[in-house]
Amino acid sequence: MKTLTDLMQLITKAIQQNEQYQNDWFFNFSGHVHQLDIKFYLTGWESNRENNHYESCKIDLSNEEEIQEAYWFIKTKLKKEI
Repeated sequence: MKTLTDLMQLITKAIQQNEQYQNDWFFNFSGHVHQLDIKFYLTGWESNRENNHYESCKIDLSNEEEIQEAYWFIKTKLKKEI
């Protein structure tokens, strides 16, 4: 069972990979309502592109099942570390 701490550590890795690869992660944290909205742009985000295709995951951070969902949403999309 992954914890909120595990999720935050994984978010850190995703942010670090933003600098290394063409994909882009967006994390919107709304602390006052305990929500996290995650968007993953597979081919990167560009402001001048009409269609930025992405996958998203929005969770309630007080719900353990949703923490698991977000953890695996990110984990399966991260580049493998060599």
